[in-house]
Amino acid sequence: MFIVPALLFTFLTVSNRLTFLRLNTLPNLGSFPLIVLLVLILLPFINWTGAINESMHLPDILIPLEEALRNMEKSANEMIIAILGGEGVSDLLVNIFLIALVPAIGEELFFRGSMQNVFSKWFKNKHWAIWLTAFIFSAWHFQFFSFLPRFFLGALLGYLFFWSKSLWLPIAAHFLNNFMGVLFVFLTENKIIESEIDKIGEDVNFGQYAIISILFSAIIIYGIYQLEKQKKSAQ
Repeated sequence: MFIVPALLFTFLTVSNRLTFLRLNTLPNLGSFPLIVLLVLILLPFINWTGAINESMHLPDILIPLEEALRNMEKSANEMIIAILGGEGVSDLLVNIFLIALVPAIGEELFFRGSMQNVFSKWFKNKHWAIWLTAFIFSAWHFQFFSFLPRFFLGALLGYLFFWSKSLWLPIAAHFLNNFMGVLFVFLTENKIIESEIDKIGEDVNFGQYAIISILFSAIIIYGIYQLEKQKKSAQ
């Protein structure tokens, strides 16, 4: 759904496809451990935005639509949990490949590698391109009540792509985010851990966790920015 259109688009429109998609350049290797730390520390903020999103309500006239959207999202979440709830290590490995790795590669090829690049050329403004791509990225999942966290994640992935001039950094961050979800569902469904650690900060009333999360995340993001800036200066 994402890999083929992205590759077909580059095949039809550009001659140097790897350069256009930024697959032929590597980010600063020091950015990768910071990405791991960032995905962990950003979790309370992402969960908090998800809680805010979940608490939103449409106007009274649109109550039937809201109920339909909530039912769709509930069904989608139940299906995902059922898929991720395998009992063996082999099930976990398959889910990591199908739900963490493949979407990370496919969606980054489509949204950051292709769409964000095109928007950058259209608008001549990287920031407009990043935020518009993030909006479409989140809306494309058709999950209204988890739109905000996915939107902010999409913007972060867009800036990682912009700073590093490499698609491999957002792919790594996207994979780690998906991997965390796959792993935590597997561990909780199999009673290996008692509570879902990835729910930290999810209560909308605990905004202090989100503030601490975003402050430390900002420091890490700045560190990644500086590393990528150094790499660019050294080239």
